Parts: sequence; structure tokens; C-alpha cells
Amino acid sequence: MFVIIEPESADESRRDVPAASKNPDITQPVLIRKVNPQYPKEAKNNKTRGVVVLNIIVNTDGKVDDVKAVENPDDNLTKAAIDAVRQWEFRPALNAQGQPVKVLSTITIRFELK
Repeated sequence: MFVIIEPESADESRRDVPAASKNPDITQPVLIRKVNPQYPKEAKNNKTRGVVVLNIIVNTDGKVDDVKAVENPDDNLTKAAIDAVRQWEFRPALNAQGQPVKVLSTITIRFELK
């Protein structure tokens, strides 16, 4: 299973929350605690694979405040990805004055069977 954190956002509807990569005055949040998704038993039994893409809001305290699935190859995989990502913690993004700001980030989680 691979996890990729991308600063770009595929969700332009969240204009109230900046994507860190779109503003050079905002640093990106840094992942400090990651919980790996559990491969759902039903998905494993069915040999279901896929890539789940999530848009998340990282709040000023570094917690994941909101999660939205952008690509959902399978409901079980998406639920597992969301459940795990909600537990992640980040060092928050900072603005030019060094103050924490909430930002939008995209998380890509690839479920593969070996």
C-alpha cells in the first residue's frame, strides 16, 4: 500500500481554504503521525485494488478537519482510507508571519495486493 501526499487540490469548490502549494507565502503541513489504512476483508477477498484520492483540510492545530473523496474506486477502500486519514496529525501549515493556517491538501492512497 502506498500513500502519497500532494499539495494540489482537485476540489476548487473549497475556495475558502487555500491549498498550500497555490500560495508561496504558506508552508505545507508536515505529516507527523500516520495511521495506515486497514485493507478491508471483503475487498481483499474480492482482490479489489484501486487508488483513493481524498481532499482534506488540515486545521491550525494540525488535525484533519474535513475529508472528501475525490476518486472512489470502491466504497470499502474509500471508507478504510477515510477512517485512517481522520487519525493523521500534521505540523500545521504556516503563513508568512509564522502563524498556523488551515489548508487544503490532497491525499492519494493506493491499495494493492501482493
